[in-house]
Amino acid sequence: MFNFDRSSYISYLKLVRNVSILGIIVFFGYYLTLQLQAGTAQIGYIYAGFASAIGTAITSYSIIKMKRNAAGSR
Repeated sequence: MFNFDRSSYISYLKLVRNVSILGIIVFFGYYLTLQLQAGTAQIGYIYAGFASAIGTAITSYSIIKMKRNAAGSR
């Protein structure tokens, strides 16, 4: 249907994955800091951390799958 460059798409997925990893570190780090300091934390940060973890897993799987397809087609 449309033509796209595989390497630029993979680099875009890597960017999304890196942002998701940063999200995991930031949100879970912030959550643990709140827990240790105050003993209370907002549940939204846990959800944001899990959403970042799911995004990381999906993009990592896509990158591995695309690289495997590219290696197999050569």
